[in-house]
Amino acid sequence: MRCIAFGEKHKSTVYVLISLGSAYKKSGNIPQAVEYYTKAYNIFLETLGADHKDTLDAKSKLDELK
Repeated sequence: MRCIAFGEKHKSTVYVLISLGSAYKKSGNIPQAVEYYTKAYNIFLETLGADHKDTLDAKSKLDELK
């Protein structure tokens, strides 16, 4: 729903992707977690840049799983 309301690259939508990644990680579904963290990271990288805190946080979450 947030994607429809705010758009795919809106910060709130990306936070949902991160939350989904965290939920999948906690449930043990690492491939799905990686998919959502990767989507979030790529959007933050494109919209906020490589040095932004949110981009770095998303990258950190992704790196933990690789």
